[in-house]
Amino acid sequence: MWLAARLAAAGYEVWSDVTKLIGGERFWRDVEAAIRGRCAKFIAVVSPAITKKRGFLKELSLADTVEGLGTLGDFIIPVRIASLPFADLPIELQGKNVIDAIGAWDQGLARLLKKLQGDNVPRRDDGAAAAVTQWAKDHFAFESRLRFENERVLSNWLSIPAPPPTLHVGRFTLTSDDVHALQEQFPCVQRHSRVLSFAPTMAFDLSGRYGLRAASEVATETFLAVGAGELFGLSYQDRANILTDLVHQAWILSARARGLACFHLANGRDCWYWSAARTDVSRVRFTDALGVSGQRALRGQSRALGAHWHLALEARPSIGRVNRFTLTPHVLFTTDGEALVGDSARMHRLRRRFCKNWWQGRWREVSRLLAPKLERVSRLIWSKVANISANIAESVWSEFCGEITPKLGGHSEQALSSGCR
Repeated sequence: MWLAARLAAAGYEVWSDVTKLIGGERFWRDVEAAIRGRCAKFIAVVSPAITKKRGFLKELSLADTVEGLGTLGDFIIPVRIASLPFADLPIELQGKNVIDAIGAWDQGLARLLKKLQGDNVPRRDDGAAAAVTQWAKDHFAFESRLRFENERVLSNWLSIPAPPPTLHVGRFTLTSDDVHALQEQFPCVQRHSRVLSFAPTMAFDLSGRYGLRAASEVATETFLAVGAGELFGLSYQDRANILTDLVHQAWILSARARGLACFHLANGRDCWYWSAARTDVSRVRFTDALGVSGQRALRGQSRALGAHWHLALEARPSIGRVNRFTLTPHVLFTTDGEALVGDSARMHRLRRRFCKNWWQGRWREVSRLLAPKLERVSRLIWSKVANISANIAESVWSEFCGEITPKLGGHSEQALSSGCR
């Protein structure tokens, strides 16, 4: 059927007992009439199965009779679409040049079209493609089978609402090293002698160390769209990167305050995980994509691997034309629940063994496990911007991880890591 459609799209009128007439307005009454009176070429598509069908053999015999009249030249053109020894071809095809399309239908079609063109087989140029489209609609009833409805799409993107309406700009007497101390208080970015933050400039504890020369503010949307007069020369991407950096710092401060450990990935990014020092955290409740509720461990011990495993989360923000977190789950290993496996090659081997049966569905489940309610987190980041290091610490990770429960009494660490209950 594919071959018939491609030939019709090339402008040839094609008939078969399955497709009837494609690309033409006439309808032939039966196979015999088609072969005897209308065919310029008989294309015999051969495979081990078709050569055993009585109907095909009868049609091929009739085509051989027509070819024997000697008026149509190479009337029969064999096309082989499956492995079939040439010795097993029907007798009518013995000695003929067989076009081989096994494993390369496009090349077989190209050779067939070249043969038809070389034999001057008539073809049409008046809307053959449109005729094929209409035939496909009529033959398969595509439109009657289509359903238009909304579907839920699982994504590792978390939409972030609009950032705080105001960006504060402070002009300080400081060096590039001084800004790190300010970043321990609130997320901020230094550009020359100016510090940009969503937190009001006066909220920083300067302790007499830094000289505040001036303070101003600009609407966040205005800054992103056109910039600020005192911060000239910044491209749109520069301005988007500044806002993204502020959100990223907020994420880091909240993770640290929540007591999570950081692992630096090979690509320079960070992911965060629960070490054994967090004895109050063991399992989290979650709801999967099908609405089924369950529990799963966030960390555990594998005696077979001789190591402790930890689920970790990388949350990469982006502010600009699309505001979002991109969430990526990871699995890390420690020797005792706290000290990371120092050898990167061993870490890689452990991950391959531990996650060898983790397919896409499992990784999606882990992402959903770690971040079931992140929509509310992004709002909390903005709503508590003046106290972001303290307030986000109490909200971000509880939201990212659902309802965290203490270790269940009477259960061993091994039992707790056995998965969904």
